[in-house]
Amino acid sequence: EKLRRWLEDTIFSPLVDEIDKVNRTLRRSGCADLQVGVASGRTLQQSALAQSVHQVPNLPLVMRYLELSANQEYLVSRIRQLSADSCLSGFRWNGGGRWKDCDWNPSLPTDSAIVVHLLATYLDSQLPPNPRFPHGCTFSRQYLTKVGSKPSKDQPFCLNQTQAFPPHFQVVVDGEAIDVGKGRINLFQSLLLFLYHVKHSECSMLGNVNLALSGPNILDVVADI
Repeated sequence: EKLRRWLEDTIFSPLVDEIDKVNRTLRRSGCADLQVGVASGRTLQQSALAQSVHQVPNLPLVMRYLELSANQEYLVSRIRQLSADSCLSGFRWNGGGRWKDCDWNPSLPTDSAIVVHLLATYLDSQLPPNPRFPHGCTFSRQYLTKVGSKPSKDQPFCLNQTQAFPPHFQVVVDGEAIDVGKGRINLFQSLLLFLYHVKHSECSMLGNVNLALSGPNILDVVADI
């Protein structure tokens, strides 16, 4: 529950606030048709690179959180739904929310995929740029591996997604995969194990950033473990 509360307070709710702020600024700038969660990601990206970027400086960062799915309407709607629930209580590990009066279907991202992408994007923003990982994706490239990829020798530890649907994650340390079990507990238990490793085996260091001292202390969620 502590991890879910941290995610809600540090990532989900602030992101919703930032989306609303960006949309208000776009409307005031005469770009009412360019609303986050309505316009396509490609259209908004082009806007971020063009005239609106000086008027809406946070638009590129917001769009990075939304790169997960081409269905921007669903993604933003689901992020809002999850942020409105206490401790992400509406989280469905192998599904999501209803969409346009229809049940969730596999063409839409799972809540697990949303949580991992938002957390990875947030941690990307906390780590300094690394020339090996362009576009500010240090965490996503160094500490996260996705389906179809295997941890490399340059990744002494990482969160490894082994299956897209139903979602399944492991923590890999020095080439050894640690599996916390399948099902609804898998994602959050894997994240807790990853953070536990950072705190106790890496002296709270993720790369050259001390997560216990940098920004909101995510390692508080494993304080009692």
